[in-house]
Amino acid sequence: MNESTAIVVPGEEKLQGQGDRLLAMAREIRVTDQVSHQAATDFGVTVKDHLTKIDETFDPSIAQAHKTHKMMLGAKQVHTEKPRQAQGIIRNVIADYLDEQAQIRREAERKALDARRKAEQEKARQEEEAMRKAREAEEAGKVEEAEAILEEEIQAPIPEAEPVAPIPEAPKAQGSSARLSWSADVVDMKSLCRAIAEGRQSETLVKPNQTILDAMARSAKGTLDVPGVKAVSRQVVSFRGSR
Repeated sequence: MNESTAIVVPGEEKLQGQGDRLLAMAREIRVTDQVSHQAATDFGVTVKDHLTKIDETFDPSIAQAHKTHKMMLGAKQVHTEKPRQAQGIIRNVIADYLDEQAQIRREAERKALDARRKAEQEKARQEEEAMRKAREAEEAGKVEEAEAILEEEIQAPIPEAEPVAPIPEAPKAQGSSARLSWSADVVDMKSLCRAIAEGRQSETLVKPNQTILDAMARSAKGTLDVPGVKAVSRQVVSFRGSR
């Protein structure tokens, strides 16, 4: 027994089996002339009446359950509103601190990289200078001196990088975790649409406002004039109950 069958609604037993019967009948109906059109309409009225009975059977209980649900949600919100505000505040405070520490780490990494790059550049300068001196010595016939210069340069270590502050570790706290979350803000809709039109981005990046387009179609009907959009019409059949 599932949760839905465990709920007892007065009058529900009178509806049992009616849905299957109406569905089977509907699948057999064909409209080919005025007589069958009227017969199908009469059947539609019967279905409409049955749906009305379903509404009358369930709606009072649903309304009461909805009222109770709203009351319970309201009571819960009284107790959760301020704690959730407090949670949001502390999340922002921690996030601001973590962002600040991440910036400090990035700056420390940049300085360390710059220091290594400068040391490597100084080593390259020294090697170039040694090569120049060795060539001059060789051209002057001082072969041994040229070899000594090159040998000395080969054995020379890379100059020490300028001391920089150590790179701090990412802060951690027991009871919480943090991850870097990325999102996208559309700052120029025209540029985005232009990139899609030119095939540089996928059209899945934008979604038409179907609600507004449908309202425009209902207003303009067959004269709707929107690039890339066409007006579509279809007969909509409704039934009046027998009551």
